[in-house]
Amino acid sequence: MTENDLTLTFVNVGYGEAILLQRGSFTALINGGAGDPREYENSTTGRIRGIDYLRKRKISHLDLLVATHIHEDHVSGLVPVVQEIPADTFWSTLRKDETDHWRYLDPAAAPRPTSAKFLQSVNDMRLILDTLKRKCTKIVQAKEGTQKTIDGLTIRVLAPGKAQEEELASLLRNLMNATGKDMDRARDVADESMNNFSLCLLISFAGRTVLLPGDRNEKGLQEIALPQADIYKVGHHGQMDGVNEEELKAIHPKFVVCCASSDRRFESAAPGLLKRMKSLGCTLTFSDCPDTAGPLPAHHALVYTIKGDGAIDFRYGI
Repeated sequence: MTENDLTLTFVNVGYGEAILLQRGSFTALINGGAGDPREYENSTTGRIRGIDYLRKRKISHLDLLVATHIHEDHVSGLVPVVQEIPADTFWSTLRKDETDHWRYLDPAAAPRPTSAKFLQSVNDMRLILDTLKRKCTKIVQAKEGTQKTIDGLTIRVLAPGKAQEEELASLLRNLMNATGKDMDRARDVADESMNNFSLCLLISFAGRTVLLPGDRNEKGLQEIALPQADIYKVGHHGQMDGVNEEELKAIHPKFVVCCASSDRRFESAAPGLLKRMKSLGCTLTFSDCPDTAGPLPAHHALVYTIKGDGAIDFRYGI
């Protein structure tokens, strides 16, 4: 890597997502992976906590920190990050004061492990914002049109738009106000809907583009005028509903990144979807080592480099 290159590092956080973006002195982190320590107990494929990877790389400052949406495998790993590493600016889908009056939601009261993790992520999101406010981080409600440009690198938000912004705020208000059976419904609706409220980011550099849709699936992508992208991080961990054929043809990526765990939880890295992408000529790469990927080296991260002349390469590294 040189000062003229852009690197995108997809950290091996198992079933989750943490993406480190670097060019010169500029550093951004998009999501932090899971906070649950059980996610990292089996490290044979190279899984590593987001905060531990940042320590390994001696990252001591973030220009930009992004949380795409409220799910445990994306935001809960940001808790130790914000406690340890200062960030200049934070982007999320929430209004700055959104969490000021949020109440604690007890994960132990949830009927299923997945529901408990969702409630934990809501609590963690409030903790993240409270911590950043104390540290005087600039907090931005990122939405369609939000953009940051520095030294030829542009990070632009494609979604959510105004209608989704209002719908998300309503879902979260219902969750905080609900009790009893109403709480069960409000929790489940919010949890099931959250993926398709993800921030969708388009990164442009040296004539190349990278599309990062968070966990949006094919339905969530319908909210977006899809651009062509050289590198595409497939949504929803590569589950079969991650992207349909029409959308994939519109994006027309050369490289696809799939953030699926090696155990292919929830049928992620779906063989049918991978076959569809491969048939369109996409080069498939993975943050972890699902069995559908064929033999991959154990790795802490998948690292893409976009050079100043637009050339793209990738490697798996420890």
